[in-house]
This record gives sequence, C-alpha cells and structure tokens, in this order.
Amino acid sequence: MALSSSAAPSGNFDLSNWKITLPVDANGGFSGNALEVKNLAGYQHPLYFYTAADGAMTFVAPVEGATTSGSSYARSELREMNGTATAAWDLKTGGFMSATLEVDAAPLRDGVGGRIVVGQIHGEDDELVRLYWENGKLYFANDQAGSNNSETKFYFVNASGQQPDVSLDERFSYTINAKGDNLEVTIFADGQIYKSVSKINSVWQSDTFYFKAGAYLGANESNGSGYGQTSFYALSFNHNGTVTTPTPTPDAQDHPVTAMDDGYAATEDTVLTVSASKGVLANDVAADGGKAAVAGTFATAQGGSVKLSADGSFVYTPKSNFFGSDSFTYTVKDADGDSDTGVVTLKVADAGKVDTTPPPARPATTKTVTGTSAANSLTGSSGNDLIDAKSGNDKIWGKGGSDVLIGGAG
Repeated sequence: MALSSSAAPSGNFDLSNWKITLPVDANGGFSGNALEVKNLAGYQHPLYFYTAADGAMTFVAPVEGATTSGSSYARSELREMNGTATAAWDLKTGGFMSATLEVDAAPLRDGVGGRIVVGQIHGEDDELVRLYWENGKLYFANDQAGSNNSETKFYFVNASGQQPDVSLDERFSYTINAKGDNLEVTIFADGQIYKSVSKINSVWQSDTFYFKAGAYLGANESNGSGYGQTSFYALSFNHNGTVTTPTPTPDAQDHPVTAMDDGYAATEDTVLTVSASKGVLANDVAADGGKAAVAGTFATAQGGSVKLSADGSFVYTPKSNFFGSDSFTYTVKDADGDSDTGVVTLKVADAGKVDTTPPPARPATTKTVTGTSAANSLTGSSGNDLIDAKSGNDKIWGKGGSDVLIGGAG
C-alpha cells in the first residue's frame, strides 16, 4: 500500500495495538514525566510524531525532552499493546516484528555522533533485544546473555562475514524473531542480508515481553546535544509464528565517490609530511565504503615530487629553491570501483635565505696608474687598470677593461 502524506500515521499503519510515549509532559514541556497516548487513531503530534511529506511515520526526540520514570533518556517510541491492555507474551508464544526505516538524525554524546534505539523486545525489567544504530553501525544488546547473564552486544554479518554500514537517511529493514530459546535478528541493507542468531538464556523463560519501535535516545542534556529522528515506512508484528521478509526490501545502491580539493602550507626546500588523519582522503566521501587513494610517487606541477599512500597520507618535496604555488592531482576509489579525482594545492613559502654566492673574481691588473697630490688627469688603457689618483682635484678615465678607480681626498 502506498503511504499517504495527508493521513495521520494510523492511516498508513495499523496502530490499533500500540501506544506511544512522547518526549513532552502533559503540559507540552520537558520538566514532567513523558506523556503517553494510548488511542492513536487519527493522532499525531506536530513536532514529535507525525506523517512526513513522503508518508513516513516520523518519530522525533530532543536530548532535553521529558523522560519516563525508569529512564534518563527521551524517546518518541511505540509500545506494544493487547487492545487496551499492555501486551505481555512469553517465549513459548514467541513474537516476530518487522520494520523498514531510515535514521534521519542522531544526537551528539560527549561531542561524538550519538546512538539511537530503533527497536526492542522489552521484558518486565530488562531488554532481550535493544537494537541500536550508532554512527552507521548496527548492533543489539541483550541484558542477560552469555555465561554470566550479563549485558552483551551482538553484531550482524552477511555470508561474507561483513557487517552492515548504514548512513543517515539510508533506508534499511530489520526483523526480530524470538521463540523458545532461539533469537534471530536480521538486517536488510544495500541488498545484503546480515544476521545474528543466538540462544536465549534460561533466565528469560519466566519473563514476559512486549515490542517497542521508534526513536529512543542514548544521550540527554547533561552529556549530549541535538535530537534523534527516525522515519518508518513499514512496521508490523505477530505472535502466530509467521516469519516474513520486509516489504519493501531495500535494493543495493551504488553511490558515487567524491574527492574534495585540499590545500596545504609548505616551506621552500623543506619536506612536508602529512598524516592520514589530515591527508587527502580526510574530507572525501565514499558512501559505499572502502575509501582509498591510488598510491604512488608523482611529479607536481612545479617540478617537485609527492609520495602518496593509500590511506591519504603523503610526503611532499618541493623543487630546490622553489617558492610559490604548486599542485598535484590524486585519484580516490571506493569499495565497488567508483573513482574521482581531486586537486591538492601547496602554498610554498619563501624561506628568506641570504645569498652567500661570492661575486665573480676580477681579472688580473694589466696596468697601474698613480697620481700625485696635485690636480691630475689620469687615463687608463683598454686593459684592466688600477688607477690611484691620490689627493687633489683629479680627473680619471678608465677606458675599457675591468678597472679599479681610487679618487682619494679632494
């Protein structure tokens, strides 16, 4: 079914067995307990739960938002219901949830790109599955796993052992299937299927559960800034044992790689070494991953040389005695072979060196002319003369050659 941009979320999704927790209190502020809305028929909040222009069901939560009594993080998140009662199913019954979505924004935490929970299986106190998007990576946490029944992270891999890499605004899907002692969480992204299959510890067998989906933050105003936003294009669950493939399943997308031009300062006759963190790839974009420079040693436009490594680090040696503007080009490639060319400009400063080159030697003297203390008129020859007029008001003509003329006093 095509999603309608003019309908409330309940017009595009079956929300009859969900309620929502919003990041505002009953007065619309942030100071009280988070507001719950149980009847979602026709409901939307203009800021935190609404239908987007493309029909997506959008969840938004700011880090300073109101929270529930059991958490210090804000959320705009659906909670599974059983009609008007809260859902509470056991592992003997089992449950399956499927969603297709994008993460549009995630808050910063301690100055670093934050994380956001997009789906859960919640027990009475702990979470069997807490599915995270964090800086493009996807994983889930199980609060009671392993030999010590402790919180454990589980990662997804495809048939080649690779993990998913999902950018902001990139559509992907997930399914969560728990029954008996089997737990399978699957990610569908870039046309690949990534799985995590694990056993459920016996400590969970006496618990009861419910699904959650939306945007649950991993930062608050004391340690973070910004907001989280997710857009859902499909969401469903069941407890009848039916396992489905998400519809639509995102197709593989080929993204271009983009080389951004760079500039560096250098000094005349001084080798410049640039690390990978500040190298030519630092600002390049490769959404498909595998970003690498074509390595080699190249001549620059002004006769210098550059040794470029695959990680973007390089060593630049300017031409001897050169200062001014120099440049070179490089090629960046991504994992699937796309490439782009960037230009690196190098501003080479004048080192301000003193010229210590001695003047050329004077040819040997061929004639010496010496005056007196009187007013003399002294004339040299066409050779290399040394004319010393001594004192007096003298007139001196050197004629040709490399002459030395000494006037003296007067």
